[in-house]
Amino acid sequence: MRYVACSIRKAIPIALFGLGLALNAQQQTPPGIFTASQAEAGRASYENTCGKCHTYTLLGRTGAPDEFPPANSLSAPYQRFMGSPAHVPPLAGKVFLSRWGDKTAAQLIARFQVTASDPFFQFEGMDDDTTVNITAWVLQVNGAKPGPRPLTRTTASIVDSVVPLFLAQAAAAPIAPGTKKVNPKDGLTYVWIPPGKFQMGCSPGDMECGEDEKPVHEVTLTKGFWLGQTAVTQQAYERVTGKNPANHKGANLPVEEVNWEEARGYCAAIGGRLPTEAEYEYAARAGSTSGRYGNLDDIAWYNGNSGGVSHEVGQKLPNAWGLYDMVGNSWQWVADWYGKYTADPQTDPAGPATGDLKEPKGGSWGTAAKSLRASHRDTVEPGHRGNKLGMRCALN
Repeated sequence: MRYVACSIRKAIPIALFGLGLALNAQQQTPPGIFTASQAEAGRASYENTCGKCHTYTLLGRTGAPDEFPPANSLSAPYQRFMGSPAHVPPLAGKVFLSRWGDKTAAQLIARFQVTASDPFFQFEGMDDDTTVNITAWVLQVNGAKPGPRPLTRTTASIVDSVVPLFLAQAAAAPIAPGTKKVNPKDGLTYVWIPPGKFQMGCSPGDMECGEDEKPVHEVTLTKGFWLGQTAVTQQAYERVTGKNPANHKGANLPVEEVNWEEARGYCAAIGGRLPTEAEYEYAARAGSTSGRYGNLDDIAWYNGNSGGVSHEVGQKLPNAWGLYDMVGNSWQWVADWYGKYTADPQTDPAGPATGDLKEPKGGSWGTAAKSLRASHRDTVEPGHRGNKLGMRCALN
């Protein structure tokens, strides 16, 4: 069987796999939409043909580049489906979501139905039974349970049957902390930070706290959010703004020399915002009550190990949620105006409504060790630019 025909013919089932992942914050389909024998037959059919190429991406792994065909080997219908020439794996798994995750299920299915009407889909003997069986297996991979009722036999009715079940069961379920996605606007990876409670301010036993880190108070964050896995890099900043204001140049070095308004503007341009101080400290702790999430030299660049320069992002150990450089390497703007703490519990605090000074968090390559703690607070005028000051963005 030719690879191209196989790839095209699998667009519907692979797309449904992507849809299942795209709806991974929702309940799975109810049992009974397909039989166990259909799913097993589909697994065998898929793995014996194009699955040999797709499986790495389908299962969230990365294969060698030579396992995938060059873009110019793909058919015109496939390229129309993708929107541009591309390798086959973007149809599958996590890479699929990076391209299509911002589409609603209805938009995705409309696209699949248009593609399915192309005569090329009736090519090289990929009959309805095979397509139905592969779709059953894809549903099973996404958590659906088999039952006594077989899946229907035509592509149109597969779409009509399966999609409403996904949509009808759309009750939110938790996303695992540390789940990652790529924002196509800046090309950076973002990490899911779950909602929760924590004690904000001076950590237990921390003898280096300033007075403005007290009193410790309970904070509840009612909504999860996505936070940049690293500080915004110079490459990402230039991609979005067309500028690179950094003094220390390097594509994967943190951007610097940006003031608060410029940082806020960048985050808005990529569909996000600056995190609040509470969100930043909560994410930096990642469930820990300690001032640091590891040995300082293992997790941070500071004035004791940096050599007096910034370093590429992501070179030190991450915290428990997979975030890098939450302390050290570059200060990072947060949204809040600076204000004093009180002992009162707070829910989704955003700082004072007005003020004169903004807050950076985390410390930098030039900062003393005592300031590289999750609860440390500092102040700076919002118009300030510095060669140690950058940002990371949050996405709702």
